[in-house]
Amino acid sequence: MTDTSTVSLSPPDQERREAAQRVYERLAGPYDFFFGPLLDRARRLAMDLLRIEPGARVLEVGIGTGLSLSLYPAGVRLAGIDPSPNMLAKARQRAEELGLEHVDLFEMSAEKLEFDDDAFDRVLASSVLSVVPHPGAALAEMARVVKPGGLACVVSHFAGRNRFERLLDEVCEPVTRRAFGYRMTTSRELVEASPFWSVEARQDLGNFNFSSAYVLRKRAAS
Repeated sequence: MTDTSTVSLSPPDQERREAAQRVYERLAGPYDFFFGPLLDRARRLAMDLLRIEPGARVLEVGIGTGLSLSLYPAGVRLAGIDPSPNMLAKARQRAEELGLEHVDLFEMSAEKLEFDDDAFDRVLASSVLSVVPHPGAALAEMARVVKPGGLACVVSHFAGRNRFERLLDEVCEPVTRRAFGYRMTTSRELVEASPFWSVEARQDLGNFNFSSAYVLRKRAAS
Protein backbone atom coordinates (compact mmCIF):
# COMPACT_ATOMS: atom_id res chain seq x y z
CA MET A 1 0.00 0.00 0.00
CA THR A 2 1.12 3.54 -0.70
CA ASP A 3 0.14 6.86 0.85
CA THR A 4 0.03 9.69 -1.64
CA SER A 5 -2.30 12.06 0.23
CA THR A 6 -0.99 15.48 1.15
CA VAL A 7 -3.93 16.53 3.31
CA SER A 8 -2.90 18.39 6.44
CA LEU A 9 -5.35 19.39 9.14
CA SER A 10 -5.49 22.68 11.00
CA PRO A 11 -5.67 22.41 14.81
CA PRO A 12 -9.46 23.05 14.81
CA ASP A 13 -10.00 20.41 12.10
CA GLN A 14 -7.82 17.94 13.97
CA GLU A 15 -9.84 18.58 17.13
CA ARG A 16 -13.10 17.99 15.24
CA ARG A 17 -11.76 14.76 13.75
CA GLU A 18 -10.64 13.48 17.14
CA ALA A 19 -13.95 14.50 18.71
CA ALA A 20 -15.91 12.64 16.02
CA GLN A 21 -13.70 9.59 16.50
CA ARG A 22 -14.37 9.60 20.24
CA VAL A 23 -18.11 9.83 19.55
CA TYR A 24 -18.06 6.76 17.31
CA GLU A 25 -15.85 4.85 19.71
CA ARG A 26 -18.60 5.34 22.30
CA LEU A 27 -21.37 4.57 19.80
CA ALA A 28 -19.88 1.25 18.68
CA GLY A 29 -21.93 -0.68 21.24
CA PRO A 30 -25.42 0.73 20.59
CA TYR A 31 -24.76 1.70 16.95
CA ASP A 32 -26.48 -1.31 15.37
CA PHE A 33 -29.60 -0.89 17.48
CA PHE A 34 -30.10 2.77 16.61
CA PHE A 35 -28.67 3.09 13.12
CA GLY A 36 -29.24 -0.39 11.74
CA PRO A 37 -32.95 0.12 10.99
CA LEU A 38 -32.59 3.87 10.34
CA LEU A 39 -30.03 3.51 7.55
CA ASP A 40 -31.04 0.11 6.18
CA ARG A 41 -32.83 1.53 3.14
CA ALA A 42 -29.83 3.71 2.26
CA ARG A 43 -27.44 0.74 2.45
CA ARG A 44 -29.64 -1.41 0.21
CA LEU A 45 -30.15 1.41 -2.27
CA ALA A 46 -26.39 1.98 -2.51
CA MET A 47 -25.83 -1.70 -3.31
CA ASP A 48 -28.46 -1.59 -6.05
CA LEU A 49 -27.00 1.57 -7.55
CA LEU A 50 -23.42 0.31 -7.60
CA ARG A 51 -24.22 -2.83 -9.60
CA ILE A 52 -21.40 -4.80 -7.98
CA GLU A 53 -20.45 -7.97 -9.86
CA PRO A 54 -18.92 -11.13 -8.34
CA GLY A 55 -15.15 -10.87 -8.31
CA ALA A 56 -15.14 -7.07 -8.20
CA ARG A 57 -12.73 -5.34 -5.86
CA VAL A 58 -14.69 -2.94 -3.65
CA LEU A 59 -13.69 -0.34 -1.07
CA GLU A 60 -16.17 0.68 1.61
CA VAL A 61 -15.18 3.93 3.25
CA GLY A 62 -16.60 4.25 6.76
CA ILE A 63 -17.64 0.62 7.07
CA GLY A 64 -18.41 1.09 10.78
CA THR A 65 -19.69 -2.10 12.43
CA GLY A 66 -20.12 -3.84 9.08
CA LEU A 67 -23.90 -3.59 8.77
CA SER A 68 -23.51 -3.73 4.98
CA LEU A 69 -21.47 -6.94 4.91
CA SER A 70 -24.42 -9.28 4.40
CA LEU A 71 -25.55 -7.27 1.35
CA TYR A 72 -22.48 -7.81 -0.83
CA PRO A 73 -22.74 -10.44 -3.58
CA ALA A 74 -20.70 -13.60 -3.24
CA GLY A 75 -17.16 -13.45 -4.53
CA VAL A 76 -16.57 -9.76 -3.91
CA ARG A 77 -13.11 -8.80 -2.66
CA LEU A 78 -13.85 -6.16 -0.07
CA ALA A 79 -11.62 -3.71 1.77
CA GLY A 80 -13.34 -1.73 4.51
CA ILE A 81 -11.89 1.23 6.38
CA ASP A 82 -12.94 3.15 9.46
CA PRO A 83 -11.08 5.39 11.95
CA SER A 84 -12.74 3.72 14.96
CA PRO A 85 -11.07 0.57 16.37
CA ASN A 86 -14.21 -0.30 18.34
CA MET A 87 -16.35 -0.15 15.20
CA LEU A 88 -13.86 -2.28 13.28
CA ALA A 89 -13.80 -4.90 16.04
CA LYS A 90 -17.56 -5.38 15.61
CA ALA A 91 -17.16 -5.49 11.81
CA ARG A 92 -14.52 -8.23 12.09
CA GLN A 93 -16.78 -10.23 14.38
CA ARG A 94 -19.67 -9.83 11.94
CA ALA A 95 -17.53 -10.95 9.00
CA GLU A 96 -16.49 -14.06 10.91
CA GLU A 97 -20.07 -14.87 11.90
CA LEU A 98 -21.18 -14.53 8.27
CA GLY A 99 -18.32 -16.75 7.13
CA LEU A 100 -17.14 -14.16 4.65
CA GLU A 101 -13.88 -14.56 2.77
CA HIS A 102 -11.82 -11.91 1.02
CA VAL A 103 -12.77 -9.18 3.53
CA ASP A 104 -9.94 -6.99 4.84
CA LEU A 105 -10.58 -4.27 7.42
CA PHE A 106 -8.26 -1.36 8.17
CA GLU A 107 -8.12 1.51 10.64
CA MET A 108 -7.71 4.41 8.24
CA SER A 109 -8.85 7.94 7.40
CA ALA A 110 -11.06 8.63 4.38
CA GLU A 111 -8.90 11.66 3.61
CA LYS A 112 -5.69 9.63 3.53
CA LEU A 113 -6.30 6.26 1.88
CA GLU A 114 -3.30 3.96 2.08
CA PHE A 115 -4.01 2.07 -1.14
CA ASP A 116 -2.42 2.09 -4.57
CA ASP A 117 -3.83 4.13 -7.43
CA ASP A 118 -6.55 2.43 -9.53
CA ALA A 119 -6.89 -0.42 -7.02
CA PHE A 120 -10.70 -0.79 -6.88
CA ASP A 121 -13.66 -1.26 -9.22
CA ARG A 122 -16.25 0.30 -6.90
CA VAL A 123 -16.34 2.52 -3.81
CA LEU A 124 -19.14 2.93 -1.28
CA ALA A 125 -19.11 5.82 1.21
CA SER A 126 -22.16 6.18 3.44
CA SER A 127 -22.46 9.14 5.84
CA VAL A 128 -18.75 9.88 5.39
CA LEU A 129 -18.81 13.28 3.70
CA SER A 130 -20.80 14.75 6.59
CA VAL A 131 -18.25 13.64 9.18
CA VAL A 132 -14.74 14.14 7.77
CA PRO A 133 -13.22 17.64 8.11
CA HIS A 134 -12.34 17.80 4.39
CA PRO A 135 -14.97 15.98 2.30
CA GLY A 136 -13.40 17.27 -0.91
CA ALA A 137 -10.14 15.54 0.00
CA ALA A 138 -12.04 12.31 0.69
CA LEU A 139 -13.67 12.50 -2.75
CA ALA A 140 -10.27 13.08 -4.36
CA GLU A 141 -8.75 10.10 -2.56
CA MET A 142 -11.67 7.88 -3.53
CA ALA A 143 -11.13 8.86 -7.17
CA ARG A 144 -7.42 8.15 -6.93
CA VAL A 145 -7.88 4.57 -5.77
CA VAL A 146 -10.66 3.70 -8.26
CA LYS A 147 -9.87 2.37 -11.71
CA PRO A 148 -10.55 4.65 -14.70
CA GLY A 149 -14.29 4.69 -15.35
CA GLY A 150 -15.01 3.08 -11.97
CA LEU A 151 -18.11 3.89 -9.96
CA ALA A 152 -18.69 5.27 -6.48
CA CYS A 153 -21.85 5.71 -4.46
CA VAL A 154 -21.86 8.37 -1.78
CA VAL A 155 -24.81 8.62 0.57
CA SER A 156 -25.05 11.51 2.99
CA HIS A 157 -27.05 14.43 4.24
CA PHE A 158 -26.30 17.55 2.23
CA ALA A 159 -27.21 21.18 2.75
CA GLY A 160 -30.82 21.96 1.95
CA ARG A 161 -31.87 23.34 -1.41
CA ASN A 162 -34.61 25.66 -0.13
CA ARG A 163 -35.05 28.09 2.73
CA PHE A 164 -36.99 25.69 4.96
CA GLU A 165 -34.44 22.87 4.56
CA ARG A 166 -31.52 25.22 5.20
CA LEU A 167 -33.20 26.54 8.34
CA LEU A 168 -33.78 22.99 9.56
CA ASP A 169 -30.11 22.19 8.93
CA GLU A 170 -28.97 25.22 10.91
CA VAL A 171 -31.24 24.34 13.85
CA CYS A 172 -30.19 20.68 13.94
CA GLU A 173 -26.47 21.00 13.27
CA PRO A 174 -25.32 22.02 16.78
CA VAL A 175 -27.06 18.91 18.13
CA THR A 176 -25.82 16.51 15.44
CA ARG A 177 -22.25 17.80 15.73
CA ARG A 178 -22.17 17.23 19.50
CA ALA A 179 -23.98 13.90 19.46
CA PHE A 180 -22.56 12.30 16.30
CA GLY A 181 -19.84 14.59 14.93
CA TYR A 182 -22.23 14.98 12.00
CA ARG A 183 -22.39 18.10 9.82
CA MET A 184 -25.75 19.07 8.29
CA THR A 185 -24.44 21.75 5.94
CA THR A 186 -22.08 19.85 3.61
CA SER A 187 -22.32 21.46 0.19
CA ARG A 188 -23.75 19.46 -2.71
CA GLU A 189 -21.35 21.35 -4.97
CA LEU A 190 -18.53 19.21 -3.62
CA VAL A 191 -20.12 16.26 -5.42
CA GLU A 192 -22.00 17.88 -8.27
CA ALA A 193 -19.07 20.05 -9.40
CA SER A 194 -16.24 17.66 -8.52
CA PRO A 195 -13.28 17.71 -10.94
CA PHE A 196 -12.75 14.00 -10.22
CA TRP A 197 -16.25 12.61 -10.66
CA SER A 198 -19.21 12.98 -12.99
CA VAL A 199 -22.70 12.47 -11.56
CA GLU A 200 -24.54 9.58 -13.22
CA ALA A 201 -27.59 9.53 -10.97
CA ARG A 202 -29.00 11.01 -7.78
CA GLN A 203 -31.76 9.65 -5.59
CA ASP A 204 -33.14 11.47 -2.58
CA LEU A 205 -34.23 9.48 0.46
CA GLY A 206 -37.09 10.54 2.69
CA ASN A 207 -38.71 13.86 3.37
CA PHE A 208 -37.14 17.08 4.64
CA ASN A 209 -33.82 16.49 2.85
CA PHE A 210 -33.03 13.39 4.93
CA SER A 211 -30.20 12.24 2.66
CA SER A 212 -29.21 11.77 -0.97
CA ALA A 213 -27.43 8.96 -2.81
CA TYR A 214 -25.16 9.97 -5.68
CA VAL A 215 -23.77 7.54 -8.25
CA LEU A 216 -20.45 8.89 -9.52
CA ARG A 217 -18.17 7.82 -12.36
CA LYS A 218 -14.47 8.60 -12.28
CA ARG A 219 -13.59 11.21 -14.88
CA ALA A 220 -10.97 10.50 -17.50
CA ALA A 221 -7.63 12.15 -16.79
CA SER A 222 -7.20 15.37 -18.73
